[in-house]
Amino acid sequence: MFDFLIAPLRMLIAALGTGDLPAGGPTTTLTATRTALDGAADLTRGAARQATADWTGSGGTAAAARASATATAEGTEGAAGADIAAVVQTAAGRVKQANTELNRLADSFVAAASAAAPTLTPAALAVLIPLAADHLGRGLATVARTQGQLAADAKGLGRITAPDQTTVGLTDTAAPGRVPVTLPDGSVAYAPNQRAATAVRAALSQRGVPYVWGGTTTA
Repeated sequence: MFDFLIAPLRMLIAALGTGDLPAGGPTTTLTATRTALDGAADLTRGAARQATADWTGSGGTAAAARASATATAEGTEGAAGADIAAVVQTAAGRVKQANTELNRLADSFVAAASAAAPTLTPAALAVLIPLAADHLGRGLATVARTQGQLAADAKGLGRITAPDQTTVGLTDTAAPGRVPVTLPDGSVAYAPNQRAATAVRAALSQRGVPYVWGGTTTA
């Protein structure tokens, strides 16, 4: 009987959504990916330690440096994925809370309207219309609050950046802090730091060295 009065609030509820995330969706995948990447990083760090212990010389240094850089990148990527999942879950929780509040407002209006005006008459409408307007105004305030919260969440999401790929490799772009490395063809590439440059130079120095079982070089 009162549906036409509460229809705008029902439309708000439908437009807002439920906030329920799908089972096995992106947030689940991102969380699981962090676990996998953390495990991979641990294995890579173990490989770096093993290389340092069992492989002496510049070859061991190069291998250990590469493994350490890779482990760092894996850990960074896993953490970024988990941060994204956390932001999405927080945002979904805000929508779910707002959805619950709006449904309570709709139920509250129906209950109050039924008690105040069991039948629709001009006199009843004089009571019901202001009541509906009050509930709709409270619903709009809830939506506006949630929009503000979601905007803040979106800004937080924007601050989560992809790992800097230069931490695990060379680039052809010079920048402060990067170290130049001359490649076999005479061109120059830039390592992210001195340690990485040393590792690359050590690896390049072993080009053409014959393989010997049990040797201590990178070849």
